[in-house]
Amino acid sequence: MEGKTETFERIPIISKERLAFIDNLHKKESQDRTNKSEAILVSLIDEKNGRRLEYDLKETCTIGRHVKMCDIVLDYDRTVSSRQCKLHLSKGKVYVSDLGGTNSTYLNNHKINEPTKIQTGDVLGFGRVDLIIKINE
Repeated sequence: MEGKTETFERIPIISKERLAFIDNLHKKESQDRTNKSEAILVSLIDEKNGRRLEYDLKETCTIGRHVKMCDIVLDYDRTVSSRQCKLHLSKGKVYVSDLGGTNSTYLNNHKINEPTKIQTGDVLGFGRVDLIIKINE
């Protein structure tokens, strides 16, 4: 066997725990990419005050007058509560829930008392503000 060298292919040994960790990491990255693509652009049009507000809704979004507590801020009208309502996404649909402020939240002139599905053309109202909803899916 003089002068003849044997070569071996090196196969790294990976533990089952390490493989499970890598699999979970790939699943989480895949879910993160899916969640990012599920964001829905919600436009709120205030014709009376000449404003258009837009938000990429991924999970929830709070609407109100208080800058530090809300994602969509309506600080131009004192009849809007500090935290008026929230929009949230569930199974690809957008819902609105009142947060119990001084002035109730209305959808198409009907007071809402529970999470209610909204769609393009609906009108959200609170205080003296009416917002026309446009949902870009």
